Amino acid sequence: MGKKRPREKAGALQDNPNAQPAKKSKKIPRTDLKPGSLIEKSLQNLSSAKVNVRIAAAEGLILATFAKESTNIHTVKDVLSKLLQGICSSQKTTRSGFFTALTEFLRQLYESDDQYGLALSISDLIDLVKKQSKLESQNEATDSQIGRVSAYAAIIRSSILFRSEASRQHGTKLLEDLFRLYTKSPSAREESAHLLVGCLKSAKGEARFLSEAVCQLDSNGLSKTPEGVTIWLTISSIEPKAKLPKGVWRHRDPLDSRERESISAILKEASVTGENAKCEATLSHSVNLAWDVVMLHMIQRLEQRKLSTETIIAFSKFWSDLVDVNMCAPSAPFHHKQASILISSKILSTCPNWVLPAIFSPNLMKFLGDQRNNTKQREHNPASIFLHAIEERARISPGDCVVLVSQLLQKDHTNFDQAMKFRVMERILVAADESSLLEISSVLEACLLRSEDRDSKSAATQRRWLADLIVVVVKSRTHIPSVSMDPGVNWLVCTLGILAKAAYLDEDKLDTIPNPNLSSETRSMFHTKLLTCLTHVVSAKSKENNAAYPYLMVNLFKPMLDVAGKTGIVASISDKEVRQLLQSSYSVLASITDAITSSQTDNSLTHQAFRLTMCFSIFQVYSGDVDAASVIEELISSWSPGENSPTYQSDVVSQLTEVTLSFVSRQSAVLRKVGEVVFTSFASNVGRDSLDALLAILQKSENLDGQNELFDADGGAEENDVGNVEIDLDVEVIGGPGNDSEDEASSDEEESEEGSATSSGSDGDEGPAEQESEGDQAELLKFDLLLADALKTGQDGEDDSDEDMDDEQMMALEPHLAKIFKERTKITSRKKENKDAKETILNFKNRVLDLLHIYVKQEHAKPLALDTISPLLRLIRTTTNRQTAEKGFACLKTYFDACKGKELPVPGEGEGIDLELLLAHIHEEASKDGSKMFSIACSRASLFVVRVLVHMDPANYARAVDVYAETQKKWFLDSKSKLQASFFTQWASWSVNSRKREQPWESKDGNTIASGDFNKV
Repeated sequence: MGKKRPREKAGALQDNPNAQPAKKSKKIPRTDLKPGSLIEKSLQNLSSAKVNVRIAAAEGLILATFAKESTNIHTVKDVLSKLLQGICSSQKTTRSGFFTALTEFLRQLYESDDQYGLALSISDLIDLVKKQSKLESQNEATDSQIGRVSAYAAIIRSSILFRSEASRQHGTKLLEDLFRLYTKSPSAREESAHLLVGCLKSAKGEARFLSEAVCQLDSNGLSKTPEGVTIWLTISSIEPKAKLPKGVWRHRDPLDSRERESISAILKEASVTGENAKCEATLSHSVNLAWDVVMLHMIQRLEQRKLSTETIIAFSKFWSDLVDVNMCAPSAPFHHKQASILISSKILSTCPNWVLPAIFSPNLMKFLGDQRNNTKQREHNPASIFLHAIEERARISPGDCVVLVSQLLQKDHTNFDQAMKFRVMERILVAADESSLLEISSVLEACLLRSEDRDSKSAATQRRWLADLIVVVVKSRTHIPSVSMDPGVNWLVCTLGILAKAAYLDEDKLDTIPNPNLSSETRSMFHTKLLTCLTHVVSAKSKENNAAYPYLMVNLFKPMLDVAGKTGIVASISDKEVRQLLQSSYSVLASITDAITSSQTDNSLTHQAFRLTMCFSIFQVYSGDVDAASVIEELISSWSPGENSPTYQSDVVSQLTEVTLSFVSRQSAVLRKVGEVVFTSFASNVGRDSLDALLAILQKSENLDGQNELFDADGGAEENDVGNVEIDLDVEVIGGPGNDSEDEASSDEEESEEGSATSSGSDGDEGPAEQESEGDQAELLKFDLLLADALKTGQDGEDDSDEDMDDEQMMALEPHLAKIFKERTKITSRKKENKDAKETILNFKNRVLDLLHIYVKQEHAKPLALDTISPLLRLIRTTTNRQTAEKGFACLKTYFDACKGKELPVPGEGEGIDLELLLAHIHEEASKDGSKMFSIACSRASLFVVRVLVHMDPANYARAVDVYAETQKKWFLDSKSKLQASFFTQWASWSVNSRKREQPWESKDGNTIASGDFNKV
């Protein structure tokens, strides 16, 4: 049978000419290893891509092979054969696993005197390696050569060459064959060099062997190759006694300064590795080992000296010669410049921090900037590699962020596109630790004041960019330093001080005179950024008293008010009354601070809000806002140290509410945020008078009459005033898409209702708009009638006389026409005033809704919050702006959602809140015409009040039924009623769902009523 099979295959091939002959498989020596055994599994796992799996497999293989009870010559021989086969694999990870295993295998094998019966000499082992790595085909040449080098490296690393004098003699034979391979196969040199450098380190102390290695290197003409330099430097560093050939390098040192030109040319050959290395956009190659070794040895040599300026200069010169000039000169090929990025990125990630400034060399940074601005190469951009390395360095070594920031802010590096540079700087600053931030603040201040751009416009752009970075620094920190920390070491105080001084101080009072000068627009920008940072710090959640930071910033300028004459403040406060007012404000601030320290918790919150308001008002005065002086005067007059009566507390909160409204009434995003922060600080102390003042604004008509009611004659200019706010940066746009609407939803039913509400929110908005349009048309018709009467023409198309007017008739008509067109101009002007007034009122209402949103979210459990329901419903129905209606709806939704569970308000008898009357008012409001949003809001508000009633006493459910029954009776009898039928179906659904409780409700008078869950809407 065994003889017939070849003939059958041959016959089949003859019968089927298209049949493919069987591939000739590589002969594998017979093995006694059993499938599924530990040794077999370990050999398979040596090819794993995971390092830990390969290491475990190597350990398991050695233990299983050399176990005392089972070790035999056949097993040892078969395992050695397998390891030599595996080390010649074409896969790098496979070679790595088999290299580790072979190294330990040889060490264990030769530690045994009889080698477990194998009797394999070093010479026989070298011959066996040659036999196993014999070339089968031309395609396998590189893999076989690397495999042979790997096997030789394993022999060296296992130290079996150095066990005796006889074994040392075989080292020469190994080295001869090793460097012969280097000469024949340049493509395998670099990987072979990696292996050889690693194993040579294990031969430390073997001076003769290492000397022989250098001699073989030189005799094969490899000394002045990248791999030759690598091996030369490695041997000279690990064994100073090694005999190095003369005449190759000056002083036998490749890093000698007189060999700089030679080493530069050699390293240029080793720019990148791999095939197609000169192809543009090929960034997947690794840096040649020669670069790593050369840079490492140079850094180590310099560090052996005393670190000084001369040492840093020496490395900078070295880097410039080898990388910046050699690889990145303007005339250098693109692939050399691209390789320099890989080299720089690699060194950047591992070098000591004193080396970092040298890496940011001029030619390299210019090339990086050009590449970042290259729109044709956005993907796989070379600059991205270097910038990513910077970010990683900052993340791993936060203490090096100071050097990175300093280098990126230099003039030579400004050709980066601003967006990319800002992103990198942002990530560096976020990674920086607090000690680094303290130093970085000094760097930012120097760049901010002494701009390298002489052009004032460019300098203003750079200063805005730096101010944005400062805001990023402040907003990115999760930990706010304690205000009790020494200001000299508090990075936040120093950073905020940069903005404050640049915003308010005269240039001659600054530590560094700005160049170019700070413009008024730039100072206004710094003022805005300062308030942005302070509002963030105050509103940040922290155990520290963050509200004290504005007080610390204000105190920076207190000494200047005590100086006679010029104060040093840019704003015009030389007026004696203003100066005295500010001095009084500082006295009040000191008194408030003492009161905060000594008062109880409730009063402390009011005092902190008072101090916060005073500080922000002072900042407004410093920025040139003259109206803020009157605010400070009112605050001073309302402060009474030691007074803690409820009436006084109420008056203080009312005063703070008025100031808050003055902040949010401005068309300024930052002042709006200031108002919200101030209001949040005293929202828990808001009483009925203050809340009514907010709610009253929502009921004002959205026209010129409503504006006149809100603002007196002196404040008429205030509604359109943007303060000293930066144009296009801080002015809010009215009527834009709302960005404050809530995203939360409590149930699928609510989500669908709210979606319908917002989509149809404009259903009820057409009436006022149509009325306004009709009014405009009436005015135009009146104008046409006057004009027609003046011209003696009719509106019904009556025929005119055939004769034209003469000059006298025209002259007589001219006064009448001038009067008519003057009236027309008044109509147009009045129309614009009405439009502006409407926008002002809508903006004010939106800002008040923001404050109410804060109040109901923070104080939802207080009965006083129930007073917001009816005004908000009326606002949703009557407003002419959809965004305002949506904000009102969102405010109610936030209130109702916050009261879920058991956190419901429970009005007391003396609080003047009649819930049944409130429920009746809601039903009356729901009967009026409005949008679908309004209908949903009324239904939810009604059910919420019922929840509160039943929560107080389950017997109140009957009273709620009576109110709903009366409303339904009116709805049924009135065919024109605008009340939606869903108002009653939702009430019925709520009642049904509320009965699903296991225990019946028991009223306060002891009567048991129907069970129900009254805690959910």
